[in-house]
Amino acid sequence: MTEHELLKLSAKAMGFELEYRRGSDAFYYDDPESGREQWQPLSDEGQAIRLAAHLQLNILWFTNLQYVMVERNGFGEKIGWTDKADRGGALRQAITIVAAQIGSTLP
Repeated sequence: MTEHELLKLSAKAMGFELEYRRGSDAFYYDDPESGREQWQPLSDEGQAIRLAAHLQLNILWFTNLQYVMVERNGFGEKIGWTDKADRGGALRQAITIVAAQIGSTLP
């Protein structure tokens, strides 16, 4: 999946409708609490954790093997990292991919 597809489908899993703005090359949604927000769970830890909590994803850390696995009901993704600075990125990516997998099954 492309990054745009991941963003659209993960937002669908959250129940958000996105608006794409070509000028900023970004997707936006209306958050009931904070107003208009950019949808970026691949780089925003808060949004990624919100996705994981909303979808009740299981997160398993395999620190000795340097990967994180995110799963739920037959959907899953395993992402590795090379150094500690990359661990958060691996988690955000795995969460977003699993959310997009779930979103792809929704009408």
